[in-house]
Amino acid sequence: MGRPRPIRLAALPAILLLALPQAGRAADEPPRQRTFALTYRATVRDIPEDSEALDLWLPVPQDDANQTIHRLTIDAPAPVTLGREPGSGNRSLHVRLDRPQGEVTVTMTIVATRRENAGRREPLSPGELRRYLAPEPLDGPIRRLAEEATPGPGGG
Repeated sequence: MGRPRPIRLAALPAILLLALPQAGRAADEPPRQRTFALTYRATVRDIPEDSEALDLWLPVPQDDANQTIHRLTIDAPAPVTLGREPGSGNRSLHVRLDRPQGEVTVTMTIVATRRENAGRREPLSPGELRRYLAPEPLDGPIRRLAEEATPGPGGG
């Protein structure tokens, strides 16, 4: 049996990274959490004077394994509709203004508790994987912008 071989310094970071998840907390210890208030404000500016209507959609936070929404307050210049996207289940807010004038601002104030994920795996079903990894169709002005920003191999 020869002399013990020294550990190469290049391997040390990998060894330390492997040890980190176990060093942080015991498996039965509850995840850390923090409660906070957040203000989310969206302002639409430079609305053409002859606009007949303005439709604004904003994402709305929702409860899940990593967060609890305790309070959601919405301040908008017109009635608000809350909806849920059929494919993802994500919630959204919609406000429509007829003949908008000047700037339009919608403000959401949220009180939420976020919980540490701590490396917990959340497996996806085969259907979810297909949906989340599928390309999204682009059309209209978004497609034109994407084509301008990412010219093909021929340079445009």
